[in-house]
Amino acid sequence: MAVYSGRLEDIMTKNHNTAKTTFNNVAKAMIVKVLFQFIFQSPITLIGDFYIGLKKLTIFNSKLKNQNSLYFY
Repeated sequence: MAVYSGRLEDIMTKNHNTAKTTFNNVAKAMIVKVLFQFIFQSPITLIGDFYIGLKKLTIFNSKLKNQNSLYFY
């Protein structure tokens, strides 16, 4: 049973790392998009969008850290 348990943990770790990498790539792309829009469009409305996106990123990262502590420690 220990062999299967270790393999399952490896799969979960791999899936977690893939999800984290994907999220980071999407977050970076969104930041670049918002900054591009911020430079070339009206800045007043986009400042709010950037702030909201940044808050969501911060909240998601803190939830992700809390989940890591539950599953892997």
